[in-house]
Amino acid sequence: MKKIGLIVGSVRKASYNKKVAEVIKDLLSEKFEVEFIEIANLPFYNEEFDEDPANLPSVVTEFRNKVKDQDGIIFVTPEYNRSVPGVLKNAFDIGSRPYMDQAWINKHAAVVSASTGGFGAMRANYELRTSMFFSNMKIMGQPETMLANVKDNFDENGNATERTIEFLKKFTDAFTQFIGE
Repeated sequence: MKKIGLIVGSVRKASYNKKVAEVIKDLLSEKFEVEFIEIANLPFYNEEFDEDPANLPSVVTEFRNKVKDQDGIIFVTPEYNRSVPGVLKNAFDIGSRPYMDQAWINKHAAVVSASTGGFGAMRANYELRTSMFFSNMKIMGQPETMLANVKDNFDENGNATERTIEFLKKFTDAFTQFIGE
């Protein structure tokens, strides 16, 4: 069974992006082993980590190894100031080093973005794809999956609406085909 890692670009406990990722996990769990890869506890990337292995925090090694162990990665991200949240960019940078042994290379990957605003974190979605492209990830191009006004995708009890589940099912079906079962 293939392994899919979910990385959420928001560390807020009540994050809408985390809720979106949970729906994606539920939709994919029949066909894949799906797990969340946490990024909140990663230190800021420092090039000195890789100059001397004694300086490498264990949490960095664990993160890199967990990413390397996945067959695919799905990023679910909000948008902060027209870009990727700092915590997600930091995690991406940590996974991209050391350059000749980066964790991201050749991973099947996709981006889902969601925001409370009207553009669905479109800019963050595209910004992240730029880093993914540079790291030689195999990026799913379609469907572009952006949820605007994300609050409206969940009912008063915090459950995804039927419309949201159907929308995300199109994404997960495409990702399943993209990565292969």
